[in-house]
Amino acid sequence: MEQPVRSLRIAMDKQKKIRLTSIDRGLKLAARVISQTQAQWESSQQNGVLQHVPAFIKIIFLMVWIVAVSFTHNILHLSIGVCFLFGLCLISKLDWKDWTKKVFLMTFLFGFLVALPATTNVFVDGKLLWTIATLNQSYHWGPYTIPAKIGITGQGLTMLALLCLRIMNSVGVTLIVLSTTAFWKITQALRTLKVPAFFVEILFLTYKMIVIFARTVEDMHLAKKSRQCSSETFAGSQTWVAQGLGVLFKKTERRMQEMQKAMEARGV
Repeated sequence: MEQPVRSLRIAMDKQKKIRLTSIDRGLKLAARVISQTQAQWESSQQNGVLQHVPAFIKIIFLMVWIVAVSFTHNILHLSIGVCFLFGLCLISKLDWKDWTKKVFLMTFLFGFLVALPATTNVFVDGKLLWTIATLNQSYHWGPYTIPAKIGITGQGLTMLALLCLRIMNSVGVTLIVLSTTAFWKITQALRTLKVPAFFVEILFLTYKMIVIFARTVEDMHLAKKSRQCSSETFAGSQTWVAQGLGVLFKKTERRMQEMQKAMEARGV
């Protein structure tokens, strides 16, 4: 009896994997936004070192760190900065694996891949370390020159390392500050630092509307799934997406009108 039940479960799991549509992937993204918001709130309540530091001090530390990193041209100093941030992550009792994954992912996408072509002598002149390709002759197109030997230069690698380390420092310190500070404390800190109230209110409402938008999308899709007994055609899915976007737009418009009336009633 156990073997047929196990086979049925395997078949159902395979069927679920096959039926994972783009709508389901979008739902996963919306659920991830909500879960990350909850995780940020929980991490800000941990009994770590930075959780007890006032929010305005952490905001000042964030700005000073990013500015200092932007003007630092020493690879060793930037590397020490990354190690220091990793230590802050540990003593703040954050999930260091998640922090490391996010830092390296952002660095790889927006640093390494973007600046990788600049390590060649086509873009940056310098001492050739490794030869990638050899042409019969060099080519000139206006101000641009393609040398006969194309390879990776030491100056290009130095520039790539500096860029990646700067991104790691900037992303790392931002994640630490956001993970150890509740969002309402961040808005209070911005007001303490004399940031215009208009910008603070816009930031707070944007953050709140993103979470509400994600939760509304998730609720609409789960309500549809709970009433669905069989698989849906592609055309039917497209029709539902179009109708759902219309309903979502109407709900968002109505909520914004209610929010505007509430702000006007309070004299904002």
